[in-house]
Amino acid sequence: MKSAPDRFKNMSNDAIIHIATYLELDDIFNLCQISKNFNILICNNKSYWINRLKQDWDIIYDPANDKSPKEYMKEIVEQLDYDAIRFRLEESVKQYLKNKNYDMVKATIKYREPDDNDIRFLMISAIMLHNIELLKYLFSLIPLTVQADILKNDNLDYYASGVWDPEGNTEEDLEIMGYINEKGKELKII
Repeated sequence: MKSAPDRFKNMSNDAIIHIATYLELDDIFNLCQISKNFNILICNNKSYWINRLKQDWDIIYDPANDKSPKEYMKEIVEQLDYDAIRFRLEESVKQYLKNKNYDMVKATIKYREPDDNDIRFLMISAIMLHNIELLKYLFSLIPLTVQADILKNDNLDYYASGVWDPEGNTEEDLEIMGYINEKGKELKII
């Protein structure tokens, strides 16, 4: 029995890489099994997987990671699929923050595609957890009009002011209040 021709054999490398950036992981792994060219150019290409981590999840691959970029991508997707079935967005994000797994925080947020209300809730959580990096990341995900609306109506400065915290303002609280103030000035709200 004659096998099907490898349709990628006559395509340019750039075209194959371009196509691969839009494919789901399952499709990529299936193509790697049936196309020698695709397997060499994509599946065994460390740079492709490093770029894909950045493109899909805003994750900068750490070369010190004990997993290859491809294995790391596969692990992230499997974990996201598992979490999506079992946990609410806020539960997943809080758990990853607690474990200081910031790659999974970003991936979870991108994977779940939160609406503006979810973003608002996550911003308040970021403030209460004293996590300015998450707050900045969340602001970067939403349009300026929504940023302005949140700053006008959601009293983020209240949460950052330490009112809810019996210990008072921490250094992190002051940094977050400063960031919120700067954001307000930038958007001409304050």
